[in-house]
Amino acid sequence: MAETIDSLNTEARVPLNRPLATASALILTSAVAFSHNFEFPLLILLLSIGIMILTNTPLRSWMRIITLTLAWVILVSIPLPFITPGEPVMSFTFNSMVLNVTEEGFHIMIIFILRIVSASSIFTAFVLIIGWRGIIRGLEFFRIPRELTLLLKLSVIHIPLTIREAAKIISARDARIMKDIGVKKLWITLASVVGELFLRSYERAWRVDKAIKARSFESTNNFSRF
Repeated sequence: MAETIDSLNTEARVPLNRPLATASALILTSAVAFSHNFEFPLLILLLSIGIMILTNTPLRSWMRIITLTLAWVILVSIPLPFITPGEPVMSFTFNSMVLNVTEEGFHIMIIFILRIVSASSIFTAFVLIIGWRGIIRGLEFFRIPRELTLLLKLSVIHIPLTIREAAKIISARDARIMKDIGVKKLWITLASVVGELFLRSYERAWRVDKAIKARSFESTNNFSRF
């Protein structure tokens, strides 16, 4: 995951107009995210694939993000066929509980998955083409508050660092467990990782804040809140 996010922090691979590309990415992403039919998200998904091929952008990072998005959205949408009222097409029995899978719920699940995957694919395609920095500069063109663009710049840099640090802490804690302690105690042991990760993240944020202030020749009072 950290490597995938790192791949977004690149310069533009294709010399496109950054404000136009940023506006196109936001408009298409918003349009497909709020669509209610099957055809439009499918069209956007095919469009994103075509953009990646025409610009000769490597598909590996794009496929990783789409795969992660697909796995997450499938996990989230699993309850939809069971909780949506409609005509049952199959049933599952667990002890005395009967779960019905409805045709309407399954249809909503497919549309939901397609919408999320299509929105992710088109936005990721634009990010990989013009780079995350290009997206930030496009937002700056539209006079987005400087504090917000600064946070976006820092997030794409420090999220991979935090993920790798969390993996190192978990690996170290796991290596110190010398016997089988059960799932419950294992989760309790690993829960302490969260506190340590918060402290390290706060320390890194404090150092970044001091570095920004030390390199700034203008008022930095706006940054002290972050």
